[in-house]
Amino acid sequence: MGRGETAGGSPLRRVRRRVGLDRNPLRRRVDKIETYVVLVLVALFTLAAPVAAWRTGQVAYRDGV
Repeated sequence: MGRGETAGGSPLRRVRRRVGLDRNPLRRRVDKIETYVVLVLVALFTLAAPVAAWRTGQVAYRDGV
């Protein structure tokens, strides 16, 4: 083993395997599709949440004034 590696591999490799982005030939097609759908939804939420919060703050401020 190299420096900083554990028996389970590098931390990045373990995260990729846990999320489902490894190249496991036994992984079902449905599991791969689910992984990509979840990643897209997380990305959309991450981008949309600040915009929604900003807009909600604007409306609340305008109604309060």
